[in-house]
Parts: sequence; C-alpha cells; structure tokens
Amino acid sequence: MLKKTFGAFRSPSLRVLAAYSDQRLSSSANNCIIDAESASKRLQIGTVLECRRTFSNEDIESFVTTTGDSNPIHTDCKAAKASGKAPVHVGFSGHVLPGVLCAALFPALIGSTFPGAIYLSQTLKFRKPALAGEPVTARITVDSVSGSRVAFKTECLSDYGTLLVDGVAVALIREQQ
Repeated sequence: MLKKTFGAFRSPSLRVLAAYSDQRLSSSANNCIIDAESASKRLQIGTVLECRRTFSNEDIESFVTTTGDSNPIHTDCKAAKASGKAPVHVGFSGHVLPGVLCAALFPALIGSTFPGAIYLSQTLKFRKPALAGEPVTARITVDSVSGSRVAFKTECLSDYGTLLVDGVAVALIREQQ
C-alpha cells in the first residue's frame, strides 16, 4: 500500500530510484520514495524511473498462490535444478522468479509516480531468468508523449546488467497543474 508522505509516495516493499535525462536522484532507503510532483513536471522523452527489488521465496509463493501458476520451478528447488534445455539440463540453483512478477514492477512505477494513470498496454519479452533472492532493477524510460498518452520502454535488469525482461508500456497520464 502506498502512503503519501511529504510529497512522495512510500511503499514498504519497493525501493525506487528516480532519474531524469539531465539529473540523477537516488534513495538509499529500502522502501519506495518517488517525488511524483517532480517527475510529472519533467515528463519528457528520455525521462527514466527505476526501482530495485529483491523478491523472496515468500513473495514468489504469494504470487503463485494468487495467480495459480503451478510451474514447480518457481517453488521447488529440485524441479528448478532439473530444468534446462535438453539434452543438457543445466538447471537453476534456486527458485526461478516468475517473469510476470518481475514485470509487475513496471505498472508499480508508473502508477506510483503518476497517481491516477491508466495502464493501457504492455508488451513483454522474457530474455533471461532471475532467481529468488537476486536483486532486480526495473527501469522505465519515456519513449514518446502524445497528449496524455505516454509510451515507456520497459526493462528489468540483474545486478550484473543482464537484460531479464523488456517491452513497451503505454499509459494515459493526466496533465499536472
């Protein structure tokens, strides 16, 4: 749940770093701090918003329970270790983070930064898996603005800069006064 605090929005589970094409802002807190007023006034092509999140096994379990995603690689280490491309089953060293859970950070960034925004569409390509307990950074970059319709380039990256998920989001963002 987001709470308005001193002109910013806070969420107990997200850490957000806001950056703009000509200025970089960061937060060292372990929660979501977004200066929505600044971001909305500076909404222009090249504006970037980022958040960093580490999903736990409990987060994955909650997601799996909510969505009904029964793929065992998300909740069973043995299944994750046994997975991989045939004929070589390299497998994973832990629970695989559902790609859609990672991508859920995109609308969280947009909706938290621009209260009242309406998320219209999202394309996704799942490039590489992430594991529970590994930090991921979601980044959205303003790609185009046409009236209240804003298109964002969306990316989730590992701590090593590996592209995990990418795509394009489109949202209606009301004009700020």
